[in-house]
Amino acid sequence: MSVDPVLPLTASAFSAGLLCLSALAKRRAPLRFRAALQAQAIFPARNVAFIARLIAPLELAAATLAAAAFLSYQLTRELRIIAATVGVALYLGFALALMLNLLRGRRDIDCGCFFSATAVDLSPRLSYWQVVRNLALAVSLASLIPAPTRAVQPLDYATALGFATLAGLILTTRAQLNQNARRAEAPR
Repeated sequence: MSVDPVLPLTASAFSAGLLCLSALAKRRAPLRFRAALQAQAIFPARNVAFIARLIAPLELAAATLAAAAFLSYQLTRELRIIAATVGVALYLGFALALMLNLLRGRRDIDCGCFFSATAVDLSPRLSYWQVVRNLALAVSLASLIPAPTRAVQPLDYATALGFATLAGLILTTRAQLNQNARRAEAPR
């Protein structure tokens, strides 16, 4: 199977940015992330602190690999495979954690994805949309594995960066709309 290079380039650029921002949010508020992970009740309580410290570096490593795969797309197939494997594993792990809590009926807990710096708790709550998003990200990042159908041109990189930026703006807009709705519902 082969894929036009614009899809994996877009997936790697978008994943690099998304995973980097997610890791930085966790590094900026480690106690809050640990509390979110504890509330999800997926891991034994004695392991939560260790796992919470492990996820941000894994996300940064996956972001670095995705960025390297973007920058050296035509050079190393092995790097693309490693980047895809690490990123897909993270996205599938996140999707599984979200799905387990949704199936338990636990929607009103912090997802642990990103954090808001406002006084009102505006962190995203669990939803099936997040599961679908993580599965879609995993599938798109898996597109790094097949060989490209043609040589990558400079316009392919520009197109991929444009699509990745657009996807980031769409997710940011959706998150802001959700925060505005929660802010409007919050008691004053």
